[in-house]
Amino acid sequence: MTVDNIPVNVAIEFSLSGEGTTISYSTVHEPVLTYQGKLANPARKFSGKEIIQQNTEIGTLITVVLGREILGAVTTETRLSVLLPKVVVGEKNPVKTEAILTTSISGAGIGFPKSGQLETYEFVPLTGTASSQGS
Repeated sequence: MTVDNIPVNVAIEFSLSGEGTTISYSTVHEPVLTYQGKLANPARKFSGKEIIQQNTEIGTLITVVLGREILGAVTTETRLSVLLPKVVVGEKNPVKTEAILTTSISGAGIGFPKSGQLETYEFVPLTGTASSQGS
């Protein structure tokens, strides 16, 4: 990455925590995300194709599926998403962001809501650090 045509190091490793949640994310070799929190204790590790990465105008959205429950024709899925900002790495690299726990309901038939919201969200404020490889 360059800023004003000057090459700069950007963060490829994040270590974040808040409200009983700990998340680490690295793209040093392949994407690896480790999550520990109310929906995973002990920690769960995700890598490669288990991780969905979406570059957006407001940062990179990283998403993993924490669980899926099928009951008849109704599926409930829980996802963890983390919004990672772009960070130019210097001496100190504090990061403030959010994790989003999303529960989605899909399907049809008995047990499927006839009306109402099909996704619910829980936001978890996170703070931590960002670094480049080996910094």
